[in-house]
Amino acid sequence: VFRCRIFNRKTQEEETVEIPINLPSEILEVLWELGSAEALLSEANLDSAGKDHMKWMREQLGVESLLGWGLHGDGIPCNYDRTESVVMISLNLPGLSGRNGRMRIPLVILPDYAVSENTFDDIKEVLAWSMRHMLDGIRPSCRHDGQPFNKSDDKRAKRAKKSGNLPFRACLNQV
Repeated sequence: VFRCRIFNRKTQEEETVEIPINLPSEILEVLWELGSAEALLSEANLDSAGKDHMKWMREQLGVESLLGWGLHGDGIPCNYDRTESVVMISLNLPGLSGRNGRMRIPLVILPDYAVSENTFDDIKEVLAWSMRHMLDGIRPSCRHDGQPFNKSDDKRAKRAKKSGNLPFRACLNQV
């Protein structure tokens, strides 16, 4: 969870609350551990701009392999008459082909009415923090705001204490 500014429709004011988030670095590390590195590193389904970006990023970072991932945002109706929706920000793997090429893993889901003018800034701050760690190939040692992990972050703290860095480096390839 992290502190995020949202719109409270009862008070008609912005307030700061804790909302849950799945971090891209953690999702990709689990996929790396359980899946196939060859598949995750695939660029078979990227368009020419995506392939050029991956090549440029590998050169800039001085690495041979780099996992390219995407960030996808969508509004999704969530009731029978489609009068209410949720906003979902998800992770995708644009280089994958076949049935996995359309996979979306939710990172943040909020009711549409809760989005204030600052909500996406707060979400992007946490996502950017996670992206910087993946680009450097390191596990975060504290929360995005520099504070130690909370008790609710127990699994994150254990993952941070794992020996060594991330087993991959990754960059954002598609939004």
